[in-house]
Amino acid sequence: MRSYIRSAAGLLIVFCPTLLPAQDHDGVNAIYERMTAAYAALDSQAFADIYAGDAAYLRSDENPILMGIDAIIDNYERYFSGVRERNGRLGLVFRVIKRDCDGSICSDVGWYKHSRYDSEGALEGTSYGRFMTTPGKSADGMWRFHADLDTGA
Repeated sequence: MRSYIRSAAGLLIVFCPTLLPAQDHDGVNAIYERMTAAYAALDSQAFADIYAGDAAYLRSDENPILMGIDAIIDNYERYFSGVRERNGRLGLVFRVIKRDCDGSICSDVGWYKHSRYDSEGALEGTSYGRFMTTPGKSADGMWRFHADLDTGA
């Protein structure tokens, strides 16, 4: 069995081969790269290129499921604005351990590491979690999450 490893901007993706050509793996991997960059820049508007317009985001807490890109962007903006107010920053790393694809839809399972830093750059805390996403190719040819579930670990 062959593994594919990619590392960029704090991103680690590991998975086994599937039916998808390598260039499409790059398109799916790019979603995680965009999310890592959005966290680093505290840019909630970047999530319009990360999630499909009708995406569902199931969060690990007891909050309701977020439906649609506007609700998802609002959720991230509330979080990022708090980090910006205290001049903090965030880091995010992914590790995809299983990917299954069939045409223009995939299913990814893996781990993430979320780091929070204070205004001086000192690490305030790190949390880990598990995720399951459904990346899909949108009509414009860009890969986006159609569903995202994360749980604490």
